[in-house]
Amino acid sequence: MTSGISIRREQASLSGQIAESLRRAIIAGELEPGSRLVERDLCERFEVSRGPVREALRQLSAEGLVRHEPHRGPTVESVSEQDVRDLYRVRGSLEGLAGESFAQRATDEEMERLREAGRQIETLSPDDPPERLITVKNDFYRALLDGAHSPVISDSFTRLNNRISQYRRLSMSRPGRLVETKAEIAAVVAACTARDAGGARRACEDHVARAANAALEQVPNLTDNRSKLDDE
Repeated sequence: MTSGISIRREQASLSGQIAESLRRAIIAGELEPGSRLVERDLCERFEVSRGPVREALRQLSAEGLVRHEPHRGPTVESVSEQDVRDLYRVRGSLEGLAGESFAQRATDEEMERLREAGRQIETLSPDDPPERLITVKNDFYRALLDGAHSPVISDSFTRLNNRISQYRRLSMSRPGRLVETKAEIAAVVAACTARDAGGARRACEDHVARAANAALEQVPNLTDNRSKLDDE
């Protein structure tokens, strides 16, 4: 019995590591939307059996990052313009609620943590690798969500954010977008730390709406890539 439990725990640990590695590759754009995820190749890449690979793919499928397509198998989830619009609409609502709740509930220490996260965003440069842009932005959202003290908002936002991070490269790739982002985040921090709940909600929603517009401008690039992959 103990041996069986140990094996299951080891497999769960392996599948978690594989899922995290693939998640990072998808978010960073190393695995493009529509890319096939061949189990045999993944087994060789991670030097594991099919069990942990299949479990990792199931986990990513539940997160909306992987899709199982007939005759193609697992593929990286692709996007349409409507998908992006819907994702950002939901994100806007959640982020607005998070900002409002933060302004109402955050402690002084959490306020300072948000300020520091905002300062880190100010240090970002267009020359930074996409991974740093995403990491710093995610650190900001962790500070915002922790100060909101709402497991419901946090869980929903985190699940959606894994999907959104896949497309954040789109909005950030638009020339001039980083400067706009810094100003928008500064407005969020100012409203949150002033405990202006309504202002924090509006600032968060404005930031998401502008990010959505920037991402939508880049959607044709993704759909072109998907068409090429479908032809392979």
